[in-house]
Amino acid sequence: MNQRDLELGFAPDAWDVSFDVFQRCAATAHLMREMCGKDDKTPRRILDVGAGRSPFLSRFLPSSGYEAFFLDRELPAPSEQEGRGWFVTGDALALPFPDECFDCVSCVDVLEHLDVSDRLKALDEMVRVSQGRLLVAVPCMEDGVRLHEEAVNSAFRAYHGTGHPRLDEHLRQPLPSERDLRDYLASEYGLEGQSFPNGYLPRWQEMIAFSLMLYRVPELREFAALVNRFYNRELYGYDGKGPAYRRIIAFGADRQLLLQCRREDAPYQRSYAQLQAYLRIGYHLLTLAGSRRVAHERQVKEAELASLRTAISNLTEEKALRDSEIVSLRSELKGLQGSNSALQARIGELLKELGQLRTTASEREQEFQALRHELECIAGEIRLVEASERWAIGGAVVNLYRRLLLRRTGPDMLARIAAILDGILAEDGGEEKPTSSN
Repeated sequence: MNQRDLELGFAPDAWDVSFDVFQRCAATAHLMREMCGKDDKTPRRILDVGAGRSPFLSRFLPSSGYEAFFLDRELPAPSEQEGRGWFVTGDALALPFPDECFDCVSCVDVLEHLDVSDRLKALDEMVRVSQGRLLVAVPCMEDGVRLHEEAVNSAFRAYHGTGHPRLDEHLRQPLPSERDLRDYLASEYGLEGQSFPNGYLPRWQEMIAFSLMLYRVPELREFAALVNRFYNRELYGYDGKGPAYRRIIAFGADRQLLLQCRREDAPYQRSYAQLQAYLRIGYHLLTLAGSRRVAHERQVKEAELASLRTAISNLTEEKALRDSEIVSLRSELKGLQGSNSALQARIGELLKELGQLRTTASEREQEFQALRHELECIAGEIRLVEASERWAIGGAVVNLYRRLLLRRTGPDMLARIAAILDGILAEDGGEEKPTSSN
């Protein structure tokens, strides 16, 4: 850190921010030190509302004598937080702090991004958490700021094809009015404001157009950063005058504050001439970059066109092949459809024959059952006839045996007759012999 950094209380990387950020943060930090003073034993508690993901104001405050809080909807990257204060997430319309807990509250280029209906609510919250000291930096509708923003946005759109997001946002709703802000805080809270011009409007327009145009082109960002650093060190001190792009309004100061603006002397003339040379070089580089970009885009488009032509040729060949395959498949399908019709007809005939065979088989089964029944009946009749015949023979034999007995036939004859009867009975299947009664 050099002597100039120590005297101003800036961190070394403060000079590296864009000229627009440097203008508002350097002036706000100076006025904050003027309003609060410095006491190493009792550090001043300050709050910056809407600090952003890169809390630039933290680079401009002294490293001692202040306890700084930075509030936004998102926390910055860890590298942005180290050694720079306390970082808090929250909403400007509902600050997460008790009443009167800060010596001073700042709000730098934030109100213009809020809806018109929310701007006074944000001021109410800042007054609530402060001890009556506020610093509000804001682009105002006075001094023809809107016309200059429209001109810059038009040039940006002509080169890049679309408007710049922040400028588009500014142009969608009216900018705040310095008079309205001062009248509101004076009538509602009795806070009188001291207004300081910030960002000499003609030079602001030169620098913002140059910066926005070049920062969007990757290969020119380093040159744009160099020009911004040159402005910050050599020309910032001359631009705290009107007509100005923004106003920094200090409310609740207990004395008249001073924010010096240097007179345009010989060093200024040399520095401004150097700045103009840088701007000319930058725009020349922008033109070259644009020509190179156009040539590159043309080469890319030609390569894409050649690739598309090759793809179309390949697709045409593939289509011809597919068309040939489709013709072949249609022919094959037609043949299959003919074969299918013949198969369907043959299947129909076979099904018909099968039905007939089933009918014939059923009829044959019925005939077989009938014949079987008839055979069983005949067999029964035969068995009855045979049984009748056997019993008839047996009865005759018994009668014969009785007559022989009556005739007193001899034993020999009776034995022979018995043997004959045994043979007959053996032939009849083992029927029991009839016994004679005495």
